[in-house]
Amino acid sequence: VQTCALPICEVARYGNTYLSCWVPEPIVAYVPEGMKKLMSRVRRVSIVSFDGREEAERKICEIPTLIGMSVERDGIRKESIENLQRNFHFSQLTLSRARLETELANSIGKLPWLVDLVLRGTNVDSAILGEFSELPLLSVDLQQTGLALSDLGQPAWSQSVASLQLSRPVSGQSDNLVIDDWPELRSLSVTRFVIQENESPLGIELSNLPRSEEHTSELQSHSDLVCR
Repeated sequence: VQTCALPICEVARYGNTYLSCWVPEPIVAYVPEGMKKLMSRVRRVSIVSFDGREEAERKICEIPTLIGMSVERDGIRKESIENLQRNFHFSQLTLSRARLETELANSIGKLPWLVDLVLRGTNVDSAILGEFSELPLLSVDLQQTGLALSDLGQPAWSQSVASLQLSRPVSGQSDNLVIDDWPELRSLSVTRFVIQENESPLGIELSNLPRSEEHTSELQSHSDLVCR
């Protein structure tokens, strides 16, 4: 049964597709390999560029078995995200180097099963983050965005997120990050992507993190880290 609104070969024109077969664990050893191939469905799509092809974008977002999607540069229209709101499998979204408008962020904030959100290289700010207050996020990547660490605050998803990835301020800018009472946070990363000197200090204060396992900061010589 073809569950993809576009043939797989056409989806592949825009990026990469990832297929898998879901089989109940108790019977997985008894299902023939040929049958597994017949039962394989599109689960993830990685789009390099839609190149203005709105119809292709719409159809990809209508794939009923889609659990994750990554889009580079061009971003995605809010109408396509609205199609994904009806897909109870969809849980992973990556938007990279794209402009994020408030209306689009609002549509993303209504994806009821989204738990993994990557907005690397976008224009996300504290106002846009507020659109995600209803999401049960477990992993959030805000690296290389314009978000000041001091503006992160304590979003609603701070009560559920387990992994948080952030970037250090650019050269010549100081900042201050306070992470207090994030009960599920296990991993925190504050990373620099190029070797650069920054004489302005970065303050990091961590407290009340009962499940923390790892705190990574590549700012050892130019950050003041306080843990309580």
